[in-house]
Amino acid sequence: MLNKKIIAENRTVGISSCHKNRSEVTIFSGGTGWNDIAREFHTFFSNVNYILTTTDNGGSTGQIRELHGGPGCGDHRSRIIRLADESTTLAQSLKKLLAKRLTKDTRSKAKKEWFNILHGTGHLWDNIPQAHRNIILTSLLKFEQERIMKTNEFNFDFRGGSIGNFFFAGTRLMYDSLDSAIYMFSRLLNLPQTISVIPTIKTNDFATIGVELRSGELIKGQNEISHPSPKNKPTSFDKHHQHKLPSPIKKLFYLNKYGDIFNPEAHPQALSAIGSSDALIYSIGSLYTSIIANLIVEGVGEKIAAGNFSKIKLLNGYNDRETYGMNSIDYIIAVTEGLNRYGKLRNRPEHYIQKLFYTENSKIPVDLAGIKAMGITPVKVKTASHSSTDEPHYSKSELLKKIQQEI
Repeated sequence: MLNKKIIAENRTVGISSCHKNRSEVTIFSGGTGWNDIAREFHTFFSNVNYILTTTDNGGSTGQIRELHGGPGCGDHRSRIIRLADESTTLAQSLKKLLAKRLTKDTRSKAKKEWFNILHGTGHLWDNIPQAHRNIILTSLLKFEQERIMKTNEFNFDFRGGSIGNFFFAGTRLMYDSLDSAIYMFSRLLNLPQTISVIPTIKTNDFATIGVELRSGELIKGQNEISHPSPKNKPTSFDKHHQHKLPSPIKKLFYLNKYGDIFNPEAHPQALSAIGSSDALIYSIGSLYTSIIANLIVEGVGEKIAAGNFSKIKLLNGYNDRETYGMNSIDYIIAVTEGLNRYGKLRNRPEHYIQKLFYTENSKIPVDLAGIKAMGITPVKVKTASHSSTDEPHYSKSELLKKIQQEI
C-alpha cells in the first residue's frame, strides 16, 4: 500500500518515483526567500510543509490590511502561485490571472484595469470556464464591496495590486477564516496534495511584528523593519539598496491591532507538521521578519527541541538591512534566542540546529571552529554559477543533494 501511495503522489507532481525521497520536510521560510528553489524542492520529497508568517504589512498586502485588517496573506499567495499546477491550459490561465499585478503607472490606469477584471472582461479570462469564473468573481466582488463601504475613510491605491491578494482577502472576509482562504486558493490552483502551506499563528485578526534595537529604539511593522518604501509607491522596494538599521536588532515581538505586544500561540497545523517531519529547515531569507517571526510563537521552540529529526539552518549568502554586520555565530544565536522566546526557554543552540549550511563564497563571515564548538556541523554548499546579482546564491542542485544526504 505504501508503494502505491508514493507512486500516486509522484504522479501528482509529475515526476518519477525513483527521484523522490520519502521523507516529510517542514520549512520555515518567507514569501520570496525560498521561491526560487521551491518548485524543484518539492519534487524531491514525499511531503513538504511551508510555515509562513501572516505579518506582512507592505505593498499590496499592506493596502488590504489597512483597509480590512486581518492577517497578511501575501507570502501564502506567493508560495501557492509558485507551486501551482501548470499542466493544462486551464491551470496556466488560472495562474496567470491570480498572479496578475495591476499597473504601477497611475492610480486611474490601475483602477481601470481592476474594473475590467472585476467585470470579467479582457484576455486574462480567456480559457477560464464559467464555473471557475463564478468562484473567483464572487471573492473579488466581496473584496470590492467591502472596499466601497470604506471609500470615505480610506483612499485605496490599486497600483501594483495583486489579483491573488484581492481574491484571498475576499474569500477570508466571506468565511471569516484565513484557513478557508488558503484552502480555496490551493484547490483552485490545484496545489499538489503533498504540499501544505500553513500560517504561523491561528488568527483571523490583525497581527504584525516589531523589533527592539540594542539602542532601545522600537520599530513597528514588518515593512518598516525590512524594507521601508515611500508611501506614494506602495509596492516599490529593493532589499539590495536599503540603509542599515540604526542599531542591531535585540529581539522581535508581535503586536496586535491596538499596537500592544502579545504572545501568540502557534497554529495547531504548524505544530503537527513539525512533529511529523523527518527534517526541519530554517530557510534563507530575511532572518528576523521571515524566519524568526515564525519561531517566537508559543509552542514552536518546545516542539523543535523535543523533536528527533534533522534540523538544518541555511545561512544567507550575504547580509541585508536586518542583519548588517552579523556573522555565522550571530545567526545561530539569533535563531536560538528567538526559539527560546528571549529567556522563557533555556535550550542550547544544538537543540535547535544540527547542521549549518553556507555558500562557498559566502559574504557572511563563517566561523567554522566556533560553529563546531557550539555542537553544530558546518556544511559547505557550492554557489550557483550564474546569478543576476553579485551576491552568492546556493546552487539549487547541490543544495538539494546536500539536504537529501542529511535526512
